[in-house]
Amino acid sequence: MAITAASPSPVAKRELTRELLEPTFQLRDPATSASSEANSMIGDAAATCSSASSSSPATPSSTSSLSELAGAAAFPSKRSNWTRRLVITKQPLSEFYKDEGGKANALEVEVTLVEFNELGEPARSPDEEFIAIPLRILLFFESGKRVDDTDQEIFRFVGNDYDSVVIRAPTRKAAVQFRLEKVSRRKDGQRFKLRIEVDQEQCTANVADLTPIFTNAICVLSKRKHHSSYASDTSVRVKEPPPKLLKRGGPLLCFAEGFLLLR
Repeated sequence: MAITAASPSPVAKRELTRELLEPTFQLRDPATSASSEANSMIGDAAATCSSASSSSPATPSSTSSLSELAGAAAFPSKRSNWTRRLVITKQPLSEFYKDEGGKANALEVEVTLVEFNELGEPARSPDEEFIAIPLRILLFFESGKRVDDTDQEIFRFVGNDYDSVVIRAPTRKAAVQFRLEKVSRRKDGQRFKLRIEVDQEQCTANVADLTPIFTNAICVLSKRKHHSSYASDTSVRVKEPPPKLLKRGGPLLCFAEGFLLLR
């Protein structure tokens, strides 16, 4: 079988030349393009000038916003150049008789937060910037050794125990009333003291600069020794002399309670 190839269809040269020479896009008129670009540049310049002229005068709103920014700069929230510390402004008594006066008999300590500005002068930060500082109290011996956890219950709050141990903005201080329920004699005669520090678990502010402080030493006793009236009378009573025995010659004279005995 003979296979004959299909002969290619002839393409007219005139049609091919026309397709190659005719572009698929249209060229912009140079004059029209230049005119439109010039108009666009003029419009942009006019808009820029109008915006600059409208924003150049100082309006009351812009002036107030600038003053607010200046005020914020003058009172930074962090106050990095300020310093602060905890100070005990009221120390507890050095002796405590736990068995006198009932449960109302208590000791008291007052802690104050003091602040100093960049010049080292006493200052006070605004109340709206202040964050409440909760405190924690631990029992120590006078030597600086911490009392065992099992004996921390020797320290006992009096009154509203938790709310009173928070330094708040209005007062910047906290007053704590407490009792010590074991005499020093039961602890080898050692006196107690309190360590007051920031409760890191409860505080939301950055208080790394506030170091713990200690109270003075407290000697816990049971009660005072009161001398009775009978004891006081016997102490001042003069002892009477014993009866005198006199011997004159033979007979023995005994003087006792006003009677004379002859033997």
